[in-house]
Amino acid sequence: MRNRTDTSLVIDGSVVSPQEAVTGVTPSIDHIRVWGSKCYSYVHPKTIPAGQRHDKLVNPGRLGVFMGYANTTSKHVKVYNPELGYTSRCSRVKIDEDIKGETIDLKLRCKAGPQGTLNEPPDRNPRGRPKKQPATELATQPQVPLPTQVVKPIPVKPVPVKATPQVVVPLENVPRAESKEPKPEKEDQTSPTETKDNAVVPDIMVEEPTQDAQPMPTAPLPQQDAPRYFTRAKRKRAADEAVEDERLSKIIRAMLTQVELTEEDIEVLTSAFPATEIAGIKIPQTYKEAVNDLYYTEHWKGAMHEEIISLLENGTWKEVVPPKGANLVSSKWVFTIKTRADGTIERFKARLVARGFSQVRGTDYDETFAPTVRMDTLRLFLATVAAEDLECAQFDIKNAFTESHLKEEIYLAPPKGIEVKKGCVLQVLRSLYGLKQAARDWNLLIKKELLAWGFV
Repeated sequence: MRNRTDTSLVIDGSVVSPQEAVTGVTPSIDHIRVWGSKCYSYVHPKTIPAGQRHDKLVNPGRLGVFMGYANTTSKHVKVYNPELGYTSRCSRVKIDEDIKGETIDLKLRCKAGPQGTLNEPPDRNPRGRPKKQPATELATQPQVPLPTQVVKPIPVKPVPVKATPQVVVPLENVPRAESKEPKPEKEDQTSPTETKDNAVVPDIMVEEPTQDAQPMPTAPLPQQDAPRYFTRAKRKRAADEAVEDERLSKIIRAMLTQVELTEEDIEVLTSAFPATEIAGIKIPQTYKEAVNDLYYTEHWKGAMHEEIISLLENGTWKEVVPPKGANLVSSKWVFTIKTRADGTIERFKARLVARGFSQVRGTDYDETFAPTVRMDTLRLFLATVAAEDLECAQFDIKNAFTESHLKEEIYLAPPKGIEVKKGCVLQVLRSLYGLKQAARDWNLLIKKELLAWGFV
C-alpha cells in the first residue's frame, strides 16, 4: 500500500507514489478492499460432497472474512471460511466493506490468545461412549430391596444408547403404565425368570420424580452429522441402475393407467429408444441401410447427392496420393428428416461427417476451443430488440463449417458413395463437420468477417 499510494515524494511539482516514481505509471488501487470485512466466496458445485444437493437452487455463496490477497497474483483473494475452519483462495468474491468480519460466528478452532476472545468448542459431534454419571448423584435416591418374587419386566424397544442409571424401588409401589412404544414381536429370551434381593427393575417402571427426589440424569442421544448446507431429506439412489430404472418404469406405468391406455400403448410409451423414426419413416443408421431402403431409397440417394454437390462446390477436398505413414481419418453418413411446424415432411437430409476420434493430436489438430453463446446473452439481446422496437432476423448458413479453411494437412479415407482414383485419398481443404477444430475455425472466420463489416 505504501508503494502504491502518494507519499511525500514530489516529482515535477506533484506528489507521487514510490511505484510511479520508479516505473512512471500510476498504479491502480481499485481492487483494494478493507481487510477483515465480511464477504461471500463462490462455491463450485464439484466441491460439494456427495450425498448433498447439487442442483441449481443450492446457494453458491459461502460466508467468510476477507483476509487479503494471494502472494502470487492479485486476482485471488484469501478468505477465511468459518464453515471449513481454514483460509482458502478464491477468485470470485463479493466483499461487503460496511460490515466487519467479527460480526459473524468465526468458529475458531484454536485457543484464545492474549488479544483474542474466548472461543466455543468446534462444531463436531462427540465420539465414543457417553461419560458415566458420578455415583454421588444417585446417593439421594431411596434404595429398598425388592421382595423375592417373580417379576416379568415389560419388554421395550431397544435404543442404541447406553442405559441410564437404574433406581431400586419396591415392587408394590410401582404403578404399571402402558408404554407408548410398540412392543416387539418376541420377548427377550435373556430376561431372568427369578429376581433375587436387590434386583433391578427396568427404568420404564420408575415412578415420576417428586419434589423430594431429584430427576434422573440421562445420557444425550447421539446426533447425526449436520450437512454443510440445509438440504431436503431425499431417498438414496439405488446402487444398481437397473433397479432404479425398473422402479421408475413402474411409476410411469401406474401414471399411464390413469388415462385409460391399452397395454400396447403403455409398452410403446415406456420404451426408451433413440429417435430412429421421424414422421413414421425409419431413419437409416448406415450408408448400406439408406441405399437398400425399400420405400425411400431414392429420397436418401438424392439427399446424399445434394450433400456431395455442395461439398464439391465449396472445394472441401481434393484427390491426392497420401504420403507414406499419413493418418487417414475415417468418415460416416448421418441421416435425418426435416419437418415443418405442423409435423409434415420438409426434406430428407444427409450429411457427411468426419470421425474426429480418429485424428491424431499434434498432426491433425492442435487447438480445439471455440466459444459458444450463453442463453443469458441471447435473452438479453432479444429483450433489447423488443425494448427498442427493432427488427430482428436470422440466417441459416448451409454447410457453415466448410466455409473456413484448414491450416493442417488432413487426409480423409474415401467415404462410401464417393469414387476416387485407385491409390488416392481425399485431402481435406476446408473444415468438415466432425473434425475437432471445425468449430474453432468457423468461429475465427465469422468473427473476422463480422469485424470487417463494422460489427463490434
